[in-house]
Amino acid sequence: MRYLLRILTITTAFALLSCGSDSPEETVKQFLKNVDNFEYDKAEACVTDHYRESLDNIKKASAEWSESKKQTYKKLSKAYNVLLKEKTDSTASVFVGLDGDSGMPLRTMFFLKKRDGKWLIDQTEEQF
Repeated sequence: MRYLLRILTITTAFALLSCGSDSPEETVKQFLKNVDNFEYDKAEACVTDHYRESLDNIKKASAEWSESKKQTYKKLSKAYNVLLKEKTDSTASVFVGLDGDSGMPLRTMFFLKKRDGKWLIDQTEEQF
């Protein structure tokens, strides 16, 4: 019984941390949601090892924010425009646009790779 309980606990934890989606667009949406909520452990499940350093840079940048600034940011409406641009069996590119309140629009291309049946973010590129 203890063994079964451990397996269920590990499986549940993995499912909660997993970004795993059958769709590149859904992976990007989940990643953005996790980052916007400062849930970096969950965001980490959406990226390849190659992209982990970029995620670490995002963590470092927000580490300087006060809790009140983080709470204010979480409450901001973020209507991302997510558009699949290209997809093969193992790679995809997803464009994300956002016209932010700061006047600086976000235009980013996410490049994904399929690993073990799940789409993961491998690289991003700002679009101008």
